[in-house]
Amino acid sequence: MSSRHARLRGSRVGLRVLGLFVLAAAAPLLALALLAQQVIDEALARSNAEILAATAKASSLQTLDRLRLARQSLLAATAGAPIGADDEHPLSAAVDMDARGRPVVQRDGPGTARLLAMARGVAAGAQARLLIVPDVAGAPDVVLRQPLEDGGARLGLVARDFLWDGFDELPAGLWMCALDDQGRPLQCSHPGMAERAAHQLAGKTAADGAQDGTRGLFLAADFGAPDWHFVAGFDDDRADAAAQSLRRQLPLAGAAVLLLALLLTMVQLRRTMTPLLALTEGARQIAQRRTGTRLAITSQDEFGELAGAFNHMAVRIEAQFAELETLAAIDREIVDGADLATIGAQIVQQLQRVLPQRAVALAYLPNLDARHLVGIVAAPTLPDTRSYRIAAEPAVLARIGAAPGWLPLDGVLEVPGLGGGAALPLRRRDRCHGFLALGAGPAPDEDAQRQIHELRNRAAIAAGAAERERSLIHAARHDPVTGLLNRHGLDDTLQQALASTGPGAAQLAVLFVDLDRFKSINDSCGHAVGDQALRQAADRLRDCLPEHAQAARPAGDEFVVLLPRAGDGRAATALAQAINDSLAQPMLLGDSLFFVRASIGVALCDDARAAGEAVLRQADQAMYQAKRAGGGRYALFDPQIDRQARRRAWIEADLPLAAERGELRLVYQPRVARDGTIVSVEALLRWRHPEYGECPPGEFIAVAEQSSLIEHVGRWVIEQACSQARAWRDAGIDGLRVAINLSARQIASDLLLHELRSAMARHGLLGADLEVEITESLLVEQTDSTLERLHALRRLGLTIALDDFGTGYSSMSYLRSLPIDVLKIDRAFVRDIGHDHSALAVARAIVALASSLGMRTVAEGVETAQQLEALQELRCDELQGYLFSPPLEAGAIAERLRAAATPEPTLSP
Repeated sequence: MSSRHARLRGSRVGLRVLGLFVLAAAAPLLALALLAQQVIDEALARSNAEILAATAKASSLQTLDRLRLARQSLLAATAGAPIGADDEHPLSAAVDMDARGRPVVQRDGPGTARLLAMARGVAAGAQARLLIVPDVAGAPDVVLRQPLEDGGARLGLVARDFLWDGFDELPAGLWMCALDDQGRPLQCSHPGMAERAAHQLAGKTAADGAQDGTRGLFLAADFGAPDWHFVAGFDDDRADAAAQSLRRQLPLAGAAVLLLALLLTMVQLRRTMTPLLALTEGARQIAQRRTGTRLAITSQDEFGELAGAFNHMAVRIEAQFAELETLAAIDREIVDGADLATIGAQIVQQLQRVLPQRAVALAYLPNLDARHLVGIVAAPTLPDTRSYRIAAEPAVLARIGAAPGWLPLDGVLEVPGLGGGAALPLRRRDRCHGFLALGAGPAPDEDAQRQIHELRNRAAIAAGAAERERSLIHAARHDPVTGLLNRHGLDDTLQQALASTGPGAAQLAVLFVDLDRFKSINDSCGHAVGDQALRQAADRLRDCLPEHAQAARPAGDEFVVLLPRAGDGRAATALAQAINDSLAQPMLLGDSLFFVRASIGVALCDDARAAGEAVLRQADQAMYQAKRAGGGRYALFDPQIDRQARRRAWIEADLPLAAERGELRLVYQPRVARDGTIVSVEALLRWRHPEYGECPPGEFIAVAEQSSLIEHVGRWVIEQACSQARAWRDAGIDGLRVAINLSARQIASDLLLHELRSAMARHGLLGADLEVEITESLLVEQTDSTLERLHALRRLGLTIALDDFGTGYSSMSYLRSLPIDVLKIDRAFVRDIGHDHSALAVARAIVALASSLGMRTVAEGVETAQQLEALQELRCDELQGYLFSPPLEAGAIAERLRAAATPEPTLSP
């Protein structure tokens, strides 16, 4: 024994390592032996199972083929021909039976007698094409049944030797049984195995522990019969015998391996442990991401080579970790939506680390409308990364994007600091967003190329994501027709503009631009031409805007211009005039010229706390002021307009509920004849609001007439006036006519006649009890339906009066065709009688006209004795005004009438 072995044997550390090795080697060997035994047992079991399954499958398929051959033989059997002349014929007999089960044609064979004995029962049985019939000895016979066209059947007895041929040729120790669907034996290769086969088919394990295999034979498709089952098994313990042999050999083999391991351990222990421990420690350091770990093993064996490979791997892992950390940082920036310039700088820095001797650059489009590229360049000659503005025509970018790979930049595009080189396009979804470029230098190796493409891909993703985000933001903030800001973009921009205003800053001007008569373009030419007009208007609007102004199209044919730093407002009015002048020029839409003017409202704001919606509303109100003035002009916002709009808003909101809340009431102003007696009263509507007090009739009725509220309020007035007229009749006051004012909207309603007729019937009134007053606007808006409704009112017996005659658009032809009973002289003429000769002349003409047409006249607004005297001289039929009485409550009217006295002429303020 050598001295090295002696030192190892005498060393306590060596002996401890040796003892540990013996313990460590013996346990695995024992486990390996047990595992090997288990694996062998399982392998033998699988092998036996596969043999049994294959045997059962082969037997079942062979039997199915023989049954199909027997069926073919039955179909091919001819009358009178013998069957079973040789031992290999599938059938031993065949017979044709009529529909009543009587033999008709038989084909003789070895089994003819057996077949005839069972034929009647089989023919009259079920419709299955394969039946199992026991013979007199109880042995099962297989009979094939084939239906015939005349209702009979052809029966064939399958030859047992043919069907079960091969069952007795199984290898030694192997048995096979065929069972029907009930588990009854059809054929067994070994006597006494039928019971085991039945148990196996029923899911039970055979008593002797042998492994069995089963296989079902599906007969329903070919023969319409239940499945058969084939069961195979072993009747000996060959697998156990093989396992016993292996169990005897394994301990000897284990002891030999252990001895050999001990010998090798004594030789290699010292040479192996030290480098192995070093490699283990190095691997542990790498696993802990200490990628700077290196091994100092210089042996000229596999451990030295392994140490060299380990050090090379550590270098690669360190570089890859750095690369992955950089790529992960870039990915995080992309996911977080970082600025494209920040991501581009990281990519260029990583490129410079990959190719330290070459200039690198990344160029991208900074925004959707950019006409230049932003280039980020790094080079060995530059102290830091720099950004450049690179002019690039769309055709140049398209050429770079179409390149399948690297494209030389010489003659295509000049990138500062690059000095030639080639570019790789940043393509994303068939669109080029820029390029990655390398300056001239040696070709990069495979790893560098991989990193370049990885960085290029991330740059393309970042550029595509930035463009997609810009597109989404642009689409969300801009109008698709004109490209101007939409409602959302306007709101954001307006809030930003308001935030920069204040007492110490310049005012913000908001211009609300509405195209006049734009609807006529859509109606006459269609919306496509209308969109074309909107685009032209938007282009002209842009041309008028100063650099710091913003334009928007919030809806329809409306535009809004935000003008920061508007000063005292003169810049805003000058801009409004310039927009009007530009839009006044004709537009070529299709093949026609159109003149489209605009109404512009201008609102100024110097309060950063102001609400954007409030400023827009002010500009909108000013725009409607310009439109009411005739359009094609601008108007500055007047606070009075805003107050009127707010008042109109609460009127529209509260008036529909005023009647239900008891806020509305009717007062009645008497109308007197020339002799001073009260002959009629005019019902006048009043509204006392619980918060705002008395609301003037001229204010809320005008609002109601401009909306559908007048119909709701008018129904209430008709009902209340009729109810009061009935109350006066019941109180003994007869002959008093009540005048009710009707708006043009009520006259146009199909419900008016029904409402009047119902109210009159409900309160027991006649047509002579009521008078309806219509406005002169009906003379302009007269239609056949309006004329018919007025005639229908006349047929009800109602008196029809034309109110405010002479102040509107009176037409003699209209007046002659309308069923009018009374002309009311407007207070505008009555007021000027006494100091304006023309007013008296107009009043005289109206009275003369009414007299010639057979109409009566009523003068309203009589307030002075001079007016009364003049109107009496003109022989006006009825007089109404404060000279006689202000509007009174219903009770006061009744008291006046009971007193049967004409009120003293007094002036009322």
